[in-house]
Amino acid sequence: MPIDLHSVSQIFNPLAKYQTLENNEIEIAQDIFWRRVRMRLHEKKTAVGLAFNLISFEAQNFDVLAMHSNDENAPDETIQAAIANAYWQTVWAGDAVRRSQGEVYPVAFFPCRRCVPDEDETAACEIKALNDNQYLIGGESILTREILQAVADERVTFSQAGFSIDGNERLSNWLNRYAFADRFVGANRTNQGSGLIQKFITVANSHLISKTVTEMISRNFRGNPLSVAALCNAGYFLNFPEEYMNPFAAMNDPIGLIIQNGRILQLPLLSRGTILVDEQNRCKITDVSMSDISIKIPWQNRWLSRTEEEFFINDPTRSGEDIVIYTPSFLAEKPPQQQHTPRGDVIDLTIVFGRCVEMTIEGRSEIPESGFILSIPKSENAARILRHFKDAGNIFLFRLLNEKFGLKPIRTGLSAGPILLHSERQIADSFFESGYANEEFMAMMQNGAIRQKGIAPTRFPFDTSITRAPRSFLAIDKNDRLVCGIIDGRAVDHSAGACLREVAGFCHVLGYKSVLNLDGGGSSVLTLTDFSKAGAGLADHLARGIVNLPSDEGNSDRLMPVSIIIKK
Repeated sequence: MPIDLHSVSQIFNPLAKYQTLENNEIEIAQDIFWRRVRMRLHEKKTAVGLAFNLISFEAQNFDVLAMHSNDENAPDETIQAAIANAYWQTVWAGDAVRRSQGEVYPVAFFPCRRCVPDEDETAACEIKALNDNQYLIGGESILTREILQAVADERVTFSQAGFSIDGNERLSNWLNRYAFADRFVGANRTNQGSGLIQKFITVANSHLISKTVTEMISRNFRGNPLSVAALCNAGYFLNFPEEYMNPFAAMNDPIGLIIQNGRILQLPLLSRGTILVDEQNRCKITDVSMSDISIKIPWQNRWLSRTEEEFFINDPTRSGEDIVIYTPSFLAEKPPQQQHTPRGDVIDLTIVFGRCVEMTIEGRSEIPESGFILSIPKSENAARILRHFKDAGNIFLFRLLNEKFGLKPIRTGLSAGPILLHSERQIADSFFESGYANEEFMAMMQNGAIRQKGIAPTRFPFDTSITRAPRSFLAIDKNDRLVCGIIDGRAVDHSAGACLREVAGFCHVLGYKSVLNLDGGGSSVLTLTDFSKAGAGLADHLARGIVNLPSDEGNSDRLMPVSIIIKK
């Protein structure tokens, strides 16, 4: 399909003349088309670059690759180094550490599988009482809390012989089996991570996409690894340390709805723009939230629906009388010490990736950024609930109410947001200041102060018409085909990037019906699996198959819990 480059240039600078450096489209697989455009926008004595990639495909070719839910926890040093480097890069984003030029200290990481369970996953689980009102549910929750306490007590060390926890051989063995120490960054490289472990960080089981595309795809599509034509980084995830301070949250936890092969892998904890593709390959971009989820109360064997007012969301006036779900947006504008559920005659269940990990009687529970609190009236019997968990497991089941969206059961779903374009309506300049539709985003600045914690992503300016950055989006065109787009940024000569308003205008010019913003910045990476079709990279050091210019240091790819894949 031809592109009106003059109209495109007018979106980014109405006064500029443009020069086309590249405008090529090729078929990378049957009915899957890749176009790369590179331009120069000239105005008087200034010139900036604009570069973007578009891949057009049918909805039946759309899928997600959820790396966070992998069963594998292989001792792969390349992946371990990527996790350690990703952690320190976000720590260094803090002013105090940046001023010190990145001082490091021994850190341990535990890669864990993060996936909403299916109906077949039922098993008795361990329960530990912390006091008369608080219980840890499940062996992993108990072990993690014990290790965090051991780190706080300065009892965890690492050496060439491995981890050692003074006085606890069981925890030492667990760490040596599942965790690893940072031996890859700064002073940790020279001393091989040895010393007193000062931080213990759980991390969603992720892989480095650019480790090589073929290896990553082969791991996940062993039957036919060449069935994937392209992949693109996608949804939001917990990235900065303040986003996973809660002991039940993990670095790299995805925080939006993820549905893969009809199975929910993460819940729509926040109301966010979402792409839904049903089993008949009909697709829709709309906002989805916990109001659109049905929940099964396991000890009652009963399904609850918000539509039938069988539970309420973030409504403390219903506390003690009805079931209330508290999501990460509840009191997120308050200081961290005030972000908890109300005290009352209730039983709070902390649910993370479909498993209850903690039970607190009388409320005042901290809400994990990658989970929610199910607060039930204390008229329920706490002993009965604990007995169920002990005998039948701590698993909760969920269903997306697809009929609310006029769709058949959903095959593939992914939340990101905001929705940039829908029914000719483009994102407003005041989106993040005044709110829009039902999407929950919060500004980085509130009352002139930087938020210390809140709804991820929290670190970046949430303006719509000022900050130009790399952007990714997913669109539905007038023929109901999907288009995955990447606009490069943070490299003025190559491409200055785009603000959200410009992306919306750009997509409007291209004739798309609706557009969903995806995670951008360093996450904006597009990779083709057929290296011969991808051709030479835009930089010599790029991993093979990457066809844009990523903005992360060294133009490298990054760890991602979930990616869009385009199947052949």
